[in-house]
Amino acid sequence: GDYEGNVAAAKKGETSLMDAINTCISFAAEKEYYTYWTALAKVQSNTQDDAALAIVGDDPIFSDVPIDDTYLYLLDTTNLEKPTLDLSGATGVLANVLSNGVLTIATSPDYPANEFITEDGTVYGCEMMLAKYVADCLGVALKIETMDFSAVLTAVDTGKVDCAFSGFGWKADRAEAFELSVGYVGDEEVSYHTLIVPAAQQDQYKSLEDFVGKHIIAQASSLQQMYVEDQIVALEEK
Repeated sequence: GDYEGNVAAAKKGETSLMDAINTCISFAAEKEYYTYWTALAKVQSNTQDDAALAIVGDDPIFSDVPIDDTYLYLLDTTNLEKPTLDLSGATGVLANVLSNGVLTIATSPDYPANEFITEDGTVYGCEMMLAKYVADCLGVALKIETMDFSAVLTAVDTGKVDCAFSGFGWKADRAEAFELSVGYVGDEEVSYHTLIVPAAQQDQYKSLEDFVGKHIIAQASSLQQMYVEDQIVALEEK
């Protein structure tokens, strides 16, 4: 499908909640907050690149904040500018969130810099900061439920959580079964999905056809599994 970056997911039919999430995501993109959060999460998770370090070191948004405290400053999104939301007609899950004062999200914290667990056990990442920003825009607290990636969308569908931020890419079957947000991306560079093989065997693999019939491991229910099935397994079935 045509998409850019990752998407958040809510239960099918929960358009009231997703409309609010989309407004927050679009505003954060306009203000480039998600770009900052991505850069900081890269630094925090040790997946940083030169661009991330340059953003952290040179951008004026950090001028009054000691560099060691910058990440925590942006995680506390309460002081960041927010969009105007009309929540008077909130229905369904969004109405419950506003009534209970808590937005509960699901994530699989094994995908730095989007979501990961720090040494002290805290769940961080650029998507977690985005989720915190959405909660702040709604005027509620954020609760993060961690689980295996394959269980995240089930938690959304069964109502265990209100929505999910977990490195989702757009997939047709996801779009049919869930409400998906607008795409968000914090890095202008194009991201690629790569097959990893032992260095001693790299000369054996020159094209996707060379992987036909091989044992390939991919995370269950992930975009990567879809790519393997659509682009490699499909070749085998021809």
